Amino acid sequence: MKSAIFDLDGTLVNSEPLHFKTFNRLFSKFGIEIALKDWHLYTGTGSRNIISKVFKANGIKEDVEKFVSVRNRYFHEELKKGNLKLIKGVNRFFRMLKKRGVECIIASSGQYSNVKMELKAVGLDGERFICSREVKELKPNPEIFLLAAKKLGRDPFECVVFEDAKAGVEAAKRAGMYCVAVGTDKKELSGADLVIKDFSELKAGDVEEIFRV
Repeated sequence: MKSAIFDLDGTLVNSEPLHFKTFNRLFSKFGIEIALKDWHLYTGTGSRNIISKVFKANGIKEDVEKFVSVRNRYFHEELKKGNLKLIKGVNRFFRMLKKRGVECIIASSGQYSNVKMELKAVGLDGERFICSREVKELKPNPEIFLLAAKKLGRDPFECVVFEDAKAGVEAAKRAGMYCVAVGTDKKELSGADLVIKDFSELKAGDVEEIFRV
């Protein structure tokens, strides 16, 4: 059986509305707002990258690290309100994988503290994960997925990546991995091998087919 590598935000948990809200809360201090229709340009690319890109585009010369910390504080406030939920079907899907002996690891572009809090909030704190602090390049660079495969002791072709963002899908394919995209925008996610709305769509037969070597 192949192994599973999961993105976190937007793939396993519905955190993207919280990220969108808290980044815009941060940027509002500078009179900037990211339109919802443009948010897909930033998803899955990491906090430092998002803040750096927006600051550069608007000629803002501020300490990016300082504002990464501020944004993280806003995000933690949202998590403490209990606003984070699992994507439909995640728990059932994890049970199916573990029943079949499929090894899993979460590979997130998020900050370590954010990832820890998110996993705890939805009861996945027992899962192995890697995050942005362990890599030099973020998605669409394939580094994080290649590292995940290494942690699992697998070759890239022996791994299946689950992603919700275009940058993540590109990273998975550049890593030489089979990619299942989770979302409703099939055009945006067209680079994936399979697109599903959520994990409730995957049945036992699908698991056998996707994870067989």
